[in-house]
Amino acid sequence: MTQKIADDKPAGLVSGCYLSAGDRITCPLTDPVTGPCAASYPVAASPRQVAGEPLTSDVLKCRQRPMDFADYTVTFTTAQQAELHAIFPGGVCDYQLPGVDQVRPLGAWLSYGDGTTGSFGHAPAPAWGARTGPRCPIDRAPGSICDRQEGPGRSRR
Repeated sequence: MTQKIADDKPAGLVSGCYLSAGDRITCPLTDPVTGPCAASYPVAASPRQVAGEPLTSDVLKCRQRPMDFADYTVTFTTAQQAELHAIFPGGVCDYQLPGVDQVRPLGAWLSYGDGTTGSFGHAPAPAWGARTGPRCPIDRAPGSICDRQEGPGRSRR
């Protein structure tokens, strides 16, 4: 599949940026960001990324572990340690573990459709009733996945 993607990619589709209307720079995307695009368009890490969350940003609620001050590059005073324990009584996020109630995705989108329906793809149908399907709130937003899919207790508006 990786080779098929590489073979089918249009030649002009490259990573980069515009420094001005006619000054297109092509350069690879990296993490952390580097190069001329990064100099003109700096990207900062989110607080979660600084705390260790991966770029996937797929952890909605992290599992916690006790705070270990040896993990940090600074030295905290006893008063600062007490204050941090008061702020984070349950510990800090451990992004080495899956999030609370996190499940694997239903699958990768293998198609982006033909563009006639405004669809961004065709994900596998959720297994309603299984823990892997979306959990739709009562006050769901119009147009959300909960609004587009039907299943027990869910109907189209």
